[in-house]
Amino acid sequence: MSVDEIEPDDDLGRVPVTVVDVHLDPPGVADGGLVLLQERAPPNRYLRIIVGRYEAVAIARAFHGAPQTRPTAWDLYLETLDLLLVRLVAVTITRVEERRHFFAELELDAPGPPGTPGGGRVRHHVDARPSDCLALAARREWVDVRVAREVLDAAGIEPGAGGPESRDETELN
Repeated sequence: MSVDEIEPDDDLGRVPVTVVDVHLDPPGVADGGLVLLQERAPPNRYLRIIVGRYEAVAIARAFHGAPQTRPTAWDLYLETLDLLLVRLVAVTITRVEERRHFFAELELDAPGPPGTPGGGRVRHHVDARPSDCLALAARREWVDVRVAREVLDAAGIEPGAGGPESRDETELN
């Protein structure tokens, strides 16, 4: 993607990011994984999110396009959304506490009740763990992954500032 194609922050201060890597059992993380997000536009800060091992494996498999032998809970959730004509639009990391406890939400586009203006569709925001949000987004290439600007300001790591994987943290999200 060229610099001209990078999406700006939206009006709500949500910054587009890309999942750049998933690490299983990184140093300093007990029985978990690390999902590394990077801001698409300068200053291209990184965000490290520590997740449980099961979630890290699910994200890594989807991120790398590895075949699944059986459907996961995230596959079931997405299949159910499809059957209900609900579309996963975006996942957003919404806030952070202590630079390591992250919170997130799913943005869903669903059929509205009869008489709903705007084509009969409504948007819903559902609180969820960042690990679940990222596991779902990794299975749908078109889903936007975003981070609230204040989260990047509080927990983002500048490129070249000791590396995005250099801190020792054990909290799971």
